[in-house]
Amino acid sequence: MNSLISVLAANASHTLEGERIDLKHFAKDKRYAALRKKPDTP
Repeated sequence: MNSLISVLAANASHTLEGERIDLKHFAKDKRYAALRKKPDTP
């Protein structure tokens, strides 16, 4: 789980133009909920 959160947070950081993301906050903060969501694919 920790490595998955790390990868998702790294991708989110890239999306947010390099913003530093605390993993504890990324895992639970509503601000990052959309970035944690699995994308809809057909």
